[in-house]
Formats: sequence, C-alpha cells, structure tokens
Amino acid sequence: NRVKRLSGIVVNITARIFFSTVVHRRVPRKVFS
Repeated sequence: NRVKRLSGIVVNITARIFFSTVVHRRVPRKVFS
C-alpha cells in the first residue's frame, strides 16, 4: 500500500536526521570529511 511506503519513507528520513544530529553532536565533523 502507498500508506505503508509513505510512513516508511517518513520514518527513514526522520531516523536519518536524528542519527546525523546525534553523530554531529558527539563526533567531530573531520571524521565525515
């Protein structure tokens, strides 16, 4: 169904944003160069 795909995409995007913010807070940006 489209609803499941949309929900999965939203969860994936939110998870990426949350993970990136946590990583940037704990780890310096030089590692991701």
